[in-house]
Amino acid sequence: MGFRNTGYRLSAAAIAAAAALAVAGCNSTAYYQDRAVQRAREFLLENAPELTPQQAAHVRYNKPTLLAENVLGGGSGGWAAASERSQICITWLIPGCRDAYLVYGVSSQRMYDWFPERLIRKTFTPVETVRLAAIEKARTYAQNNLYFDLSKREYNQVRFSDPRILRTNFKLNLNQDGQATKAQLARLEKQTQFSMIWGEQEEKPTVICGMAEEDLTDFRVFFGGKIEADVLHRHTVSSNPPAVSDADTPKP
Repeated sequence: MGFRNTGYRLSAAAIAAAAALAVAGCNSTAYYQDRAVQRAREFLLENAPELTPQQAAHVRYNKPTLLAENVLGGGSGGWAAASERSQICITWLIPGCRDAYLVYGVSSQRMYDWFPERLIRKTFTPVETVRLAAIEKARTYAQNNLYFDLSKREYNQVRFSDPRILRTNFKLNLNQDGQATKAQLARLEKQTQFSMIWGEQEEKPTVICGMAEEDLTDFRVFFGGKIEADVLHRHTVSSNPPAVSDADTPKP
């Protein structure tokens, strides 16, 4: 009798464990990515004693940028196409720090198996920093506002790849909340319209459109969504890259 009861208890435990695994398997990509970000935060703070309390607070309470590349390199086809694993750096641009802080790890794109391996301190040029900040604004807008419009593949594409940046001429309402002053509107009217494009070769690419200075400084999102490729083509002015300020131009 005792053996039968023990066997029953073991079976119940096995069923409970299987159920827990099943529930865990249903967790969203965002859940796993958030868990990975928390691991990166803890790793960074443990290994960067030089940060001030204010800088450490920035890491604790602000979202990072994710930089990713196929573990076998970029490009299309060839060896790169054979790997589904990515080198992923969870990156913070911390106010007052010359270097960006990158927590490096390798995992699948869902990041359920991402764990920190090392901390990298990297100095980006001002041009790279401005571009990364603008892309992160577009990426965050897409994740927060287009979640239900994107497939899992498209969501990961936004999360893990850099967009194509085009100059466009969509008609925009520059005073969306009705609160802009004349001076603010005048400044916006002098800025350049840029659109961040993910999936440019698809029938309906993901487009995040905004205004910024010629070098992408102060990029502000005005709208985003899935737009037909022919509509995007009609409103594309140029594919020239953002300008580089004189201060950032290498001297001969």
